[in-house]
This record gives sequence, structure tokens and C-alpha cells, in this order.
Amino acid sequence: PHDGIRDAQESRGLGDVYKRQGTYYMRCKQLEILGNTYFEDIKVELMNYDQAVKVQKQYDAAIFIKTTPDLKWWPKIWKSFKKIYVDVIDAANRREQKRKWGRTEYLIDWKHLKTKSPRAALIVQNVHQAILYNASFDTIIIEHMPASLNDSEWVSTSSLSHPLRAISSTTRQWGICENMRTSSVIVRCVESYDAEKLFESELNIRYKDYSSKIWGVPWLYTQMYRKYDVVVVYTKKGVKETINSVQRMTNAINSGVLTAIQRTGLHKLYVPEGYGCGFTDNAELTNVLENLDQNISLREECQRQAKLINAPFSHKNILDKYHRMLTSAT
Repeated sequence: PHDGIRDAQESRGLGDVYKRQGTYYMRCKQLEILGNTYFEDIKVELMNYDQAVKVQKQYDAAIFIKTTPDLKWWPKIWKSFKKIYVDVIDAANRREQKRKWGRTEYLIDWKHLKTKSPRAALIVQNVHQAILYNASFDTIIIEHMPASLNDSEWVSTSSLSHPLRAISSTTRQWGICENMRTSSVIVRCVESYDAEKLFESELNIRYKDYSSKIWGVPWLYTQMYRKYDVVVVYTKKGVKETINSVQRMTNAINSGVLTAIQRTGLHKLYVPEGYGCGFTDNAELTNVLENLDQNISLREECQRQAKLINAPFSHKNILDKYHRMLTSAT
């Protein structure tokens, strides 16, 4: 199942690297693996807070992904590093997060961050977040790289099914995807909240054989998407409409499958009005899919434009942004 994994990552001994425990998510693990492959003058290490406060002056900067440290670590952390970066995922407050998920980790401690000196630099994902945070913090915009490390071939636009088969992976609370079946289009909405159940039913595999590997879950999404002709990506609703990441969109395009993208909220920053597979509501989505069923030229144009949409999110481009950010730290 390693097909599609980049040789550079494979050569770095993923098994040894990922036995370490940290507070970081997959994107930070990518930054470590890819960063140490591409960066010549910066070393990125995966550390938890306990390890971070012991490194003393070995590193100039610390990047905290998704969350800020517990208060007990703060004096040593701020003393140990010349610069502190906090990579913002979303802006849910502690009360909201605890109410929804029953836990309060993985959150940004805004109240205490604002009192620290030097002031933390926040890494935000888009201009909507920058507006929220610029008033109180130095802010750097770095669009996040896809969660997938896989390279996938683009599907042939001339060999799709009839009727056209589309899939959308959503979460329970959105309630925006509608199953559809017509003479030319079948749309299937699947629940992504329980990834283990989803992949074991869709792909007939043991989820635990893949979930512990850096390439595992993204690879499973790619394999699931490639069973269909089109992936439908909706914009998240509520507070996350403009402040969340674009990883679902970029992952869908990375799968090599035609991708229909809801051009609302955050997606409007990246998806041009003329994108042939763009839609704003389910009525427009139906028209797009029915046209794709009949029109090979539209399929080819959507594929061409999707490559352009995804270009800024390539690993190389994202790492270049991180590199410029870290080398400019004072």
C-alpha cells in the first residue's frame, strides 16, 4: 500500500520517526519529514512540551501546532526560544470546544498569549483569520499543505461511469449533502465522523493497519475517492465557513478525481468564478454533475483548472513559505 508515497519520505525511515509521541498533528509531522528534506539551514524536530523546554538554545524558534502550552511550561518556553509561533487551526473557544467534544486540549490560550513578551506570531490560514487576529498579534498567512503525502495519477476523463457516480464525505452536524439518483447522476453522502467504520465498509480493510502510519488515513481517502467519478466538496457551515482550512478541497483534488467545489465562504478565496465544476447550492451541483456526465470537454477543463487551484498548496510552495518565515525570525 505504499504506492504513491514520495521516495524522499520513504528514505527517511518513517517507522523510527513516528514512534515518538508529540502534541502535533499530521501536518506538523509532514513539516518535519519534508522540511528536513528540503531545508538546508533549518532543522525541524517533532517535540512535545516537556521535550521543548529542555532543548535550551539549540533552536531559535518553536512552532506550536493547534494549541498553546499549559501555563506551567510557559516561563521556560519563552526563555528558551527567540521566537514563538502558534499555528492556528480554528478559533473555537474553550467553552464551545468542551461543549462539543468534551475536551479542552488543542486550543489557543488567547488570554495568556496576549500578555507574553515577545508577542507570539500567529500562523493563520487565510485573510479571514488574519482580520480576526491582526489586532492583537503579529500574523503570518501560510495556506496549509494537503494532509496527503501521496502522488496520484489524474483519472482519465473519457472513461467515467454512466450514470456518473459522485461521493461527498461530510460530518453529521453539517447536514448539507443530499443523496441523489437520476438517470445520469448518483450522489452518495458518507459520514466521515467515524473514519474506522467508513473505510472498513468502503474498502474492506482493517483500519488499524493504516491509521498509525503517516500516509495511512490520507491514502485511504484517496483510494475511496478513486472508486468514484467525482468528489463533491462542500463548504463547512457556521463559524468554520471562513476560518477553517482548505485541506479537504486540496486532498480531494490530490486524489486525481474530478472535484466539484462549493464556491462559498473560504473556498471563494481560491476557486475562480469560472471554475466549471464550481457550485453554490445543490441545484447548481445537480446541473454541474449532469453536464459532466455528457460533456468530456467540461471534464478536461475542470481537471485543468483544478491543477491550477491546487498549485499554491504544493509541498514545495508551502515549505518555501515556512522557510521564509523561520529565516526572518528575530
